[in-house]
Amino acid sequence: MSAVCFSLRRCGVAVTRSTVLTVTARYAQAAAAAQPRIKTFQIYRWDPDKPGDKPHMQTYEVDLDMCGPMVLDALIKIKNEVDSTLTFRRSCREGICGSCAMNINGGNTLACLNRIDTNTSKVTKIYPLPHMYVVKDLVPDMNNFYAQYKSIEPYLKRKDESQQGKEQYLQSVDDRQKLDGLYECIMCACCSTSCPSYWWNGDKYLGPAVLMQAYRWMVDSRDEYTEERLAKLQDPFSLYRCHTIMNCTKTCPKGLNPGKAIAEIKKMMATYKEKKPDVEDIFLASGKGRGQNPNPVGGASGCQSQCIGDRELRELSRSEQKCEENQVCIMRACVLLLLGLPVLMAQQTSYLDYGDPDPFDYGHNPELSPQLPAGQTALELQTEPTEPGPLDCREEKYPCTRLYSVHQPCKQCLNNICFYSLRRVYVINKEICERTVCAHEELIRADLCRDQFPRCSVAAVIGQCGTLGGNCGKSCGGC
Repeated sequence: MSAVCFSLRRCGVAVTRSTVLTVTARYAQAAAAAQPRIKTFQIYRWDPDKPGDKPHMQTYEVDLDMCGPMVLDALIKIKNEVDSTLTFRRSCREGICGSCAMNINGGNTLACLNRIDTNTSKVTKIYPLPHMYVVKDLVPDMNNFYAQYKSIEPYLKRKDESQQGKEQYLQSVDDRQKLDGLYECIMCACCSTSCPSYWWNGDKYLGPAVLMQAYRWMVDSRDEYTEERLAKLQDPFSLYRCHTIMNCTKTCPKGLNPGKAIAEIKKMMATYKEKKPDVEDIFLASGKGRGQNPNPVGGASGCQSQCIGDRELRELSRSEQKCEENQVCIMRACVLLLLGLPVLMAQQTSYLDYGDPDPFDYGHNPELSPQLPAGQTALELQTEPTEPGPLDCREEKYPCTRLYSVHQPCKQCLNNICFYSLRRVYVINKEICERTVCAHEELIRADLCRDQFPRCSVAAVIGQCGTLGGNCGKSCGGC
């Protein structure tokens, strides 16, 4: 690029065009740098000490050139220089204490680890942790959260405390690696307050953070109360309100995975069976067990106490055996009752009174009394008919309607352009169908009808059921 020279007559200095462009760009950058970068923050405000004050969003403007890069720096600047009444929690400013947890632009995070969006055209909105009682401004009430954390006993527990403080509890490298990704939790409650199950069942469901800490002590090889910790979670709400939504894992500012820890607890619960105390263990714990001799010499008193313990042990075992036998008897009685219930209901149905005079009461309708055919006795009428042969069948025609679909060409025209398309059309075809009816099937159908409607049995036998009206005629008309 050739440099075009021109002379400054007054100064007598030759200046190239490239030099002028460079100087102009520097002045433009300096002018742009001199303009402040104003960032707008909308912060949730509520003061319970002011009567009638309602929650609202208050707007603040901060010069990013005069502020640190994190959201917590902006909050501290607003409190120190703009509004001293703004209230929030903060402590370490290093993402260790978890005090400055809040909802920033719709996500739960730590204000000390969240960078300010340098796009000044966008507004940064800051709220307290969702679905928690607010003490003031950005300060949520953490009492319920810490009470749930206390309920899991988050500390090492040993059954033999006699050696406590005398020596170290050693741990292998593999056992120590099981705690990675668990002990780093800072209990900031970002994961718990992002869980929908915790929103609606916060008083019963422990939440992701507390459950992950419970799992941290369950897998610790130095802890001896794993089964007791699992027993505390044996209810529908403490653990099983987790539906694997995984909001907890997405929002954790430390990059942990509480959802995986909860899944591991569920796997442990699937293989865990609550142990019932043995009878002998009860006596050993109460001081009446076998082999315990209060007399150090081993005299008569020691033998007597041992015999008493054995006798009580046998009596308790015998009583438990009787209790189990009684439970088996009760279960058998319930099964027999359930099996006999349909028979009782059928007998009760046969004696129901429908209110209207019974059309088959021969006292009211003597015309309906069964007429015996000529040469047939009542004994022959009560005798079951012989079963017909397999060839005693006939072909019967009956009207039938079938619905099926066919593809028919349909002409369509659009702007003088016609084309055909195949459309599915449903057709109702009325036909006369044939079916094979056998005599033994009719007898079976008649028997079922008589069993179901006892009052219609006589009319079904004499063939007058179909000609009658009322409930009986409708119920056994096909018999």
